[in-house]
Amino acid sequence: MSTQYERELRRTVAEGLAALNEHNGGRFLSAVARTVGVDRTTVGRWSKQLTTASVEHCRALAKSYPDFFDGESMVELHANSALAPSDAFAPTTVGADVLDGSAAVFRAAADAILSDPGPPENRVFKLASLHVERLGADALSSDPFVDDETKNQTERFRQAMSVRAGEGWHIRIVVATASAVRLHAIWQLVKAIDGPNVQIGAYPIALPHVLSALLIANRETILSIDSPRFERPESAVVLRSRPIMKWADTYYSQLHQDAPYTLRSVHGPSEKGLDALRRHIAARP
Repeated sequence: MSTQYERELRRTVAEGLAALNEHNGGRFLSAVARTVGVDRTTVGRWSKQLTTASVEHCRALAKSYPDFFDGESMVELHANSALAPSDAFAPTTVGADVLDGSAAVFRAAADAILSDPGPPENRVFKLASLHVERLGADALSSDPFVDDETKNQTERFRQAMSVRAGEGWHIRIVVATASAVRLHAIWQLVKAIDGPNVQIGAYPIALPHVLSALLIANRETILSIDSPRFERPESAVVLRSRPIMKWADTYYSQLHQDAPYTLRSVHGPSEKGLDALRRHIAARP
């Protein structure tokens, strides 16, 4: 959750962008993005008050468009926001649960995604699906011991992501794959999670046991570990805390930034990224 100063800063930037856009006859935000050095999507999020422009970007806006932005006041709002307590989740930990079993993990993730997101800035989730890949097979279809409840909750989780994607949520997913079988399953996900604000990146590697992270609506962090038999989460911890959310977001953001292949951008599925990743996997000894 944001502070009152951060909300005021977002409103100030959005109002300045609206006035600037109108002054230039509309369709001017792309030019603003080029001038400030960000992409058009970032400026669009500023204009909708979904994200906060950094101090450097506020100064760039004021320098380039002094009639529409007051750099000194925006920087002051940034400083006040950093010093002010957050409206919520101020305690170090305000809630924690341990989930045992794949069904419980997927149920909790789906419940969190489908619950009321509250403010617009909460319409976001970030998923790092970094599963162990030993068999090059889909866990649900290949594991003879998987139970119906796990299958049902997994499908419910996938449907929840699809629903939110269609509603325009900002969704960032990072996956890892070292086989053609898993890549095929991932590509089905790429096509299913269809929305204007979905981005999916990929690593062409087989990972050891690592934490897979799901950050939901700026309020919950689910950190899961895989089953020792198949590549799906077997247990997880759910943490509800602003400091933990920031910590997990730092971890996730680096994963997303460094992903070498793009399978989906805000423009849709990337066949070019798919082909490049497929060639990389096929060329591996």
